[in-house]
Amino acid sequence: MGSGGSLHSSDYQAKELEYKSRLAKLERKLANERSHSCCLKKRLENAMSEAKDLTIPLTMLNLQI
Repeated sequence: MGSGGSLHSSDYQAKELEYKSRLAKLERKLANERSHSCCLKKRLENAMSEAKDLTIPLTMLNLQI
């Protein structure tokens, strides 16, 4: 019976390592997604700022017409 318990413990440890490995991969993936999301947000903010800068002169031109 002693070896049966040892086998069970070894199976548990193998599963634990497998799950920890999966968790680490998912955490890295999540970090990459957050980084990408942050980058996209910054690009969107820059584009909106540029659009705003372009809109003001166009509005002034329309007022002069």
